[in-house]
Amino acid sequence: MKEVKILFVDDEKDITDNIYEFFKNSYNIKTYTDPWEAFEAIKNDFSDIIIADYKMPGLSGLELLLEAKKLDSYYYGILFTAFADKQLLEQAINNNLIKKIIEKPLDFTILEQSIKEAVADCQMKKNSEEKIRFLTSQYNHLKVKIKNTGNDIIGFDKGLKEIYSKLKYISKYNINVLITGETGTGKELAAKFIHEMSSRNEEPFIDINCSAIPENLFESELFGFSRGAFTDAKNEKMGKLELANGGTLFLDEIGELKYEMQAKLLRAIQEKTVQRLGDNRKIHTDFRLVSATNRNLDEMIMENKFRSDLYYRINEFHIHLPSLRQRLEDIEDMAYYFNNKFCTELRIKPKTISADTIKLLKEYNWPGNIREFENAVKRAIISTFEVETIEPCHFDFLHIRHYPENEDDKTLSLAIDRICNGEISFSTSVGSIKKAIIRKILEKFDGNVSQAVKTTGIKKDIFYTYK
Repeated sequence: MKEVKILFVDDEKDITDNIYEFFKNSYNIKTYTDPWEAFEAIKNDFSDIIIADYKMPGLSGLELLLEAKKLDSYYYGILFTAFADKQLLEQAINNNLIKKIIEKPLDFTILEQSIKEAVADCQMKKNSEEKIRFLTSQYNHLKVKIKNTGNDIIGFDKGLKEIYSKLKYISKYNINVLITGETGTGKELAAKFIHEMSSRNEEPFIDINCSAIPENLFESELFGFSRGAFTDAKNEKMGKLELANGGTLFLDEIGELKYEMQAKLLRAIQEKTVQRLGDNRKIHTDFRLVSATNRNLDEMIMENKFRSDLYYRINEFHIHLPSLRQRLEDIEDMAYYFNNKFCTELRIKPKTISADTIKLLKEYNWPGNIREFENAVKRAIISTFEVETIEPCHFDFLHIRHYPENEDDKTLSLAIDRICNGEISFSTSVGSIKKAIIRKILEKFDGNVSQAVKTTGIKKDIFYTYK
């Protein structure tokens, strides 16, 4: 409570001395017997709380607060008086000059309780101002970062056309979205696009990487904490759920969230309230939740690693982002986009990209998806030095790791594509064909086993066997 400044004014020295002795160890309090001296102090320094006697020679407590109000140099005013002019004091309250009136003679118990209420009010205001500063900073940063979010997602007119329509459609509705897809497919960018296209876009976008925060710090990061909640909690801190109020909360890698923490998150989502560590107060927060994962949450539920009730809460609408190898039509556009981007950053003339290079980029498996692709193009640009054209030799590091995940899966996937195109003359086992077909069906349904079972009639066990 020491960070809240209190100024106490009474023309009787005995009272000010007693007040100072009583409260000095608990609060940052200064006392004055001369109201004009107190006024000079107010002019030079902001006081969160001003407590003043109504009747004082030369300058009344009400006049002191009126002058302080003009200077905007205090927040919470308390008057104590033995000569109550009810109409005048009601007017002072209505004009927000004072928030509390205490009758004389002063009862220290009542005064102490009034100060506690005033301090709590001031701390709430400080937290609110801190939040506004933080959110303004975050918002301005976000605006710069995703000013052209839609333009930065390559493939909206080709490989991601259907995804773009889903993102644009769902952004209008205040429902929770689950984004799935392999690592590096652009899940965070999709979440930011939903936020930017929504009615909440003037409010904060708060993101949390569930895999990047140590387990022992996660709860305080999510819910915040009050002063003294634990050894190092010297000040209050707002949690990410509270900071996201009015905006969007993005939980990346939600599949990594510990089982115990899932229950606490579920309660916050259901009740739209948070409770800081070490605090009994329930704080209302209204955010739109977007979650992302590269894990199979259906399997995790079956293994009791992810709560089914939380899954239904976060998955009111599901969007699956395809891997880069599933949207080869975007490869060429992406190559030119990143070529221009990195050449601009390096302050060099954009390179020409040969047809053989585009062919190589389309043939590579890209296990790291867009993130790996972006890094590969940047690395190739740097390796070209003074050369104007990017050739396959500048991606020599890709040849070594060609199709590193599973060569058989790649071959079979191509084989199934050939089957679909009427090219059926190839040699492979029936079991391998079955596996590849099941995987293709799952791709069609964005990995949703229940939907695949309902549509095809194939038993659920078969999908889990070959998934």
